[in-house]
Amino acid sequence: MRKTILLIGGTGVVGSASAVAALQYGYNVHTVSLEKNFELPNAVQQHICDRNDRMAFRTLIGKLNDTIGSWDIVFDIIGSKQRDAEQTCLLLGKYASRIFFLSTTLVYSRITNVRMPICSSAALASKGEMGGYVDSKVAMENFIQSREHIAWTIFRPYHILGRYSLLGCLPDHNRDPHLVERIKKGRPISLCEDGDIPLQIIHPKDIAIALIKASIKDITIHHAYNLVSPQSITAFDYYNEIAKQLNCELKISRKALNTIWDEQKGWELTTFPHIYDISDLKRHINFVPSISLSKAVTDALNSPKISYENMADIPVHNRMTLLPRPKRAEWLFHKKSSIEK
Repeated sequence: MRKTILLIGGTGVVGSASAVAALQYGYNVHTVSLEKNFELPNAVQQHICDRNDRMAFRTLIGKLNDTIGSWDIVFDIIGSKQRDAEQTCLLLGKYASRIFFLSTTLVYSRITNVRMPICSSAALASKGEMGGYVDSKVAMENFIQSREHIAWTIFRPYHILGRYSLLGCLPDHNRDPHLVERIKKGRPISLCEDGDIPLQIIHPKDIAIALIKASIKDITIHHAYNLVSPQSITAFDYYNEIAKQLNCELKISRKALNTIWDEQKGWELTTFPHIYDISDLKRHINFVPSISLSKAVTDALNSPKISYENMADIPVHNRMTLLPRPKRAEWLFHKKSSIEK
């Protein structure tokens, strides 16, 4: 019998890549999402439902469980709060051999100076430390990790960049829908500290491969993994690559770190250094993400996108700017030391 996979949020940036990869690995693929992705192969069985409509979602999952019988993999891509994890565990815990949850590397505590690569066993942020978005993700993770009877695994990516992604990784242009237009017109983009902030990206195809590989390794059960490319870049490198592929000159207007935090517009968390240790991922599943920044930018530039006029219309922007705002970490404003590679 063919293996089965259910992707909750299966037609977006991560879900679409996971659906295609699962087909290539021979899985029977089902997705649940708000709308169909007409670019996905016909073999992907797409189901339309809003998970926030609790009754409708329960009914749909109940019917799928009855029809399929059991799932080899359930991947909850869009869970952002404890209630989402509770829903997935309640409705699918008895039917799934493995359940994977997509979280974020933002969950780690930043009270003290963390400029070295952060490992997956590092302490998570306390409530109120890193803002509303992280509070919700940490609560979600804490609930998941209390479910000893479920074979769960958590993936923590940082900046996901590939097909369907909006571009932009640092204030003032995080997922800016007008970023490409700005660069093409030769208008300066305002970047915190001239973009001199280190980070690691992850391509959604690498997430999909990690999912398949981790699902057949029992060692990954009850484990949370950082999931990023091992290549460290700076935000300047990121924006410069976009300009390069557009055959344009990148013009930057510097914005001070203090100004970003004083303005409190949201996305302050992206001004931290974002360098993560993925050695346990490599050790446990013999996999290291390998898709380059150049390829990720190409895929983002060449993909269809929803047209947004305002940042307030973008779902990821609204999640990342949930109140309360993160607390100011004073060490971040001291002279930076180099990141140890």
